[in-house]
Amino acid sequence: MNADILFLVISFIWGLAIAAALHILADRSVFWRDNFLSSTAAVCLASILSVTLPAYYCYNESDFVGDTDFISFIAPLFCSLIILAATYFNRIWITAVGVLAACSIGVILANVTIIFNPQWANWANTLATIGVYSIFSLGFYCIAGLTPLPQSQGVFSTAGLVIIAAFGYMPLSMGVSAAAILGVFLIAYIRGKIQPVNHNGAPLLGYIIGWLGLMSYNEYLLPCFVVFMMYYMVEAAVALLRKITTIAKYSDLPYNSVIYQAFESGAPVIAINRAIWYVGILLVILGVFQINSPNVYSFPVFACFVCLWQQYRLCNWNIPNKSLKENYTDTVNSIKETLSPLVGRGKKNKSDGE
Repeated sequence: MNADILFLVISFIWGLAIAAALHILADRSVFWRDNFLSSTAAVCLASILSVTLPAYYCYNESDFVGDTDFISFIAPLFCSLIILAATYFNRIWITAVGVLAACSIGVILANVTIIFNPQWANWANTLATIGVYSIFSLGFYCIAGLTPLPQSQGVFSTAGLVIIAAFGYMPLSMGVSAAAILGVFLIAYIRGKIQPVNHNGAPLLGYIIGWLGLMSYNEYLLPCFVVFMMYYMVEAAVALLRKITTIAKYSDLPYNSVIYQAFESGAPVIAINRAIWYVGILLVILGVFQINSPNVYSFPVFACFVCLWQQYRLCNWNIPNKSLKENYTDTVNSIKETLSPLVGRGKKNKSDGE
């Protein structure tokens, strides 16, 4: 077995062990269970503890494309403790402030600025990076609740990064970090079936996943990361759009996600989870292929359409699949129904003129 792959496997097992131990300890603590929810605290602490040792052991600054020392690499992960502390107050606005503070400090410590526009000043791109990182983290608030969806998004994104690391397309220290967090989120996913991460704690998961995305930018792997996270971004965007509408049934943001609406309409939880995993696995495959893509948008755009199609199928889970001919007929009939009043009005105006 290749030495790098062996390190990835060991790091994954290490993350599993640390996460399982901390979940057990946190569950036995009344303070952690009542004030943070044990799953939230365990994920945060397990991510920090399981990543630090293997990342330090495998760290080699020359492996990075950008100028990244070990402190710049690992320090932003420790900022997740700010968000964990904010969840103690069980208020989303306090959590939001904690996320903004953690993202601001994390981006500065990492010394990573996403260049949204080369013509902007460096401080403007830095502020935009902090803003996008904060929105990405807070977006997990929209998808928490019914199923361990936030944890599953962590599983897919880290699994994709581990595969990329196994092919040698990223620094080994990043690979072992992703492998350790994969173990943490896999335990969190299993644990989430019993005790889901609450809405206030979900942005902490987004911050930890976003940290890997931030580090991926310097290695020119951000398009791959975007593909891995496309299902989450589409789901959170739909929930947010529903929130800003005036429709009464969409007035509560945490329950606006498509998967929750599908559950409310009677869709079996098993079918919902199966759909999420099918799409997640497909996104991992597409994200890995993105490495050798001639451009940065083809696979992300295709992944977006796949996720939108899956959203449509979940919204209409009780409608049987139709053949291509039936879909064509329905589309034509819908167009006819839409245009017939306009055609009728035009004919009437013409006869009136005569």
